[in-house]
Amino acid sequence: MHCLAEVDWSQIFSPSNTPLIAIFGMSTIVSVAFFFFGGKYMTQKNNNETNLKRDLIAKGYSADEIEQIIKAGPDKK
Repeated sequence: MHCLAEVDWSQIFSPSNTPLIAIFGMSTIVSVAFFFFGGKYMTQKNNNETNLKRDLIAKGYSADEIEQIIKAGPDKK
């Protein structure tokens, strides 16, 4: 098994490997961004739904009415 100190990095980062390194780097960046922004979206969506439920409770809606409103969701046009 090789130690990182024994690896010839000049061969790994040679110009012939540039496209491979670029593809790997871009796919890594896209994956990280996808998970970050996807998580951020889901957190915001859950917060909005929680705030809606709190507002509906404060206005005196019953649990059944709130459930129907949440299931209906936003208008899809």
